[in-house]
Amino acid sequence: MPDLIELQRTRPDHIVFIPQGNDNPPDAANEHFLVFERRDGTFAAVWTQSSFEGRYDQHIVFAESDRHARVWSRPRLLAGHDIDPDTGKNMCSWAFPLVSRSGRIYVLYVRHIGVNDICRHTTGIMTGIFSDDNGATWSEPQAVPMPATVWDSTDPAMPPSVIIWQKPLRFGDGRYLAGITR
Repeated sequence: MPDLIELQRTRPDHIVFIPQGNDNPPDAANEHFLVFERRDGTFAAVWTQSSFEGRYDQHIVFAESDRHARVWSRPRLLAGHDIDPDTGKNMCSWAFPLVSRSGRIYVLYVRHIGVNDICRHTTGIMTGIFSDDNGATWSEPQAVPMPATVWDSTDPAMPPSVIIWQKPLRFGDGRYLAGITR
């Protein structure tokens, strides 16, 4: 359970989510928390959640706020359904948002396919989903091709090891630059 006395002592400006110690899905570890503004001026957040950082049960959640970011919805599971505890297959990590000029929200993340290179929570296929209704519904996941680099395994069947550390930068012409670590 959360330490509510400590939480209030720190006097946070905003509280998006207080872990409840749930098991399904596990919500004890919350990291890579990225807040973004939607086209309608409200805010949303995506982050990686699990029972402990790097555990096979990592998954991506989404929450949304009122216009002032004071009241937030409960997190909803976006990616990381049916995870295999033995291989980590379908665990999802390191999501980041992109919002197009039309308001379409894209969320890209790393999806584990059941084989490990460096670490289970960094090895996987870049995958994307999108929403045209501010996050109420989401598309089916699709793989996002990434060219191989010298940092990838020489085994062509091994997916890359990738971590995304921050929200992408958006240029004035609408293009994004997403920094990743490989």
